Amino acid sequence: MKDNNALSAVALIAGVAVGAALGVLFAPRKGKEIRNQVAEGAEDVFSRIKSKFTAAKKHIEASGNQAIEDLREHVRQVAEDLQGPEGKRKDTTTIKVPSAGTAAWKTQTPEEA
Repeated sequence: MKDNNALSAVALIAGVAVGAALGVLFAPRKGKEIRNQVAEGAEDVFSRIKSKFTAAKKHIEASGNQAIEDLREHVRQVAEDLQGPEGKRKDTTTIKVPSAGTAAWKTQTPEEA
């Protein structure tokens, strides 16, 4: 079993080496030209990925901003509904709490005075 695995590994390495040697012998261009071509292709791919990422990011931001505005409007509407009809709303800027001292004189008898 170990002999078969070792033989397969040696055959694989030999095949890769022979393929690389044939590729170098029959390459239509020099190594430097191929490296430049690969680098240009990689730059093109990265440029396209970056532009798609930027467009997606802008779309997400715009959608998020719209969602926030929609949520704000919904909250405003719910607050309006909770306050009731505009003509029957209470004035929330003043507090009207009857004080025990101010109402006590009404119920006070002359003997207590």
